[in-house]
Amino acid sequence: MFEILATHQREIEDELRERVQFFFAANNETPESVSIEMKIAKPEQLNGLSTIHILVKDACTGTTLLRI
Repeated sequence: MFEILATHQREIEDELRERVQFFFAANNETPESVSIEMKIAKPEQLNGLSTIHILVKDACTGTTLLRI
């Protein structure tokens, strides 16, 4: 599974970014930016936990709307 995620990491990040932007557009919001960062841990690493960080900024004020 790790190899599949690592191989397609950029594609997964791009698709997730598009889906987040679509969600905001469907709710009549236009964020300034949506950034996605995935950190994939190998199973043998200490805790084996992978993360996805999502940051959405407001188009008008530049303030952070959402940080997950």
